[in-house]
Amino acid sequence: MEIIINDEKLDYTIEQEKSLGDVLNSLENWIMDNGGVIDRVLVDEKDIHLDRQSEELHQSITSIKKLSLQTLSRFDHAFTTIQTVGRYIDKVIGEYLKSRNIEDYELIIEGIHLIAEGMKRAAGILHLREMVIVDEKGRSLSDILADLNRMIDLYEKQYIDGEERSELRGILTELQHLLPKVLNWAVLKNSLGEGGGSGLEVFFCRSGGMVKH
Repeated sequence: MEIIINDEKLDYTIEQEKSLGDVLNSLENWIMDNGGVIDRVLVDEKDIHLDRQSEELHQSITSIKKLSLQTLSRFDHAFTTIQTVGRYIDKVIGEYLKSRNIEDYELIIEGIHLIAEGMKRAAGILHLREMVIVDEKGRSLSDILADLNRMIDLYEKQYIDGEERSELRGILTELQHLLPKVLNWAVLKNSLGEGGGSGLEVFFCRSGGMVKH
């Protein structure tokens, strides 16, 4: 199996990895150790989703001719994720919460899930402390995400209308106003050089696993 990362062929030896998921785990650990994040995966030129539940992850590496990865720096990936969160917030507030269609109700649930997961992922990638980032009212990112997760639980258990929709709109608006501060923290941490280096030049060796030469 040929492995390409950012259009560069990787010289490697597979020792214990049997499935696509095994190989991706090894590569992901190495890439993250060097300040990067996997952004795109192609198997024999076909895009696959980075979903840990995907059946494609169980695919044997003997059936794969070429595995191609595109990576981003942790900062770039987190920045893109935060931008996407902002667009989802606009969509949920501007469209879905104004609708009474049952189809849009499902989109609300999907949207707030993606918003909460995106913010947690971005904060984790950047090693941001959620309690430290606060708005002008003293509400931290941690507080807002806790409220958002509470609303997710509520939305999944029963149909929400009236006051609950207004509350969700308020929580999302708070998060929307806090996004510039999150980005400022991200820029600060990136400028200080936190999070390690980058590039394929760093040697990777994990005991009992794939070895990059």
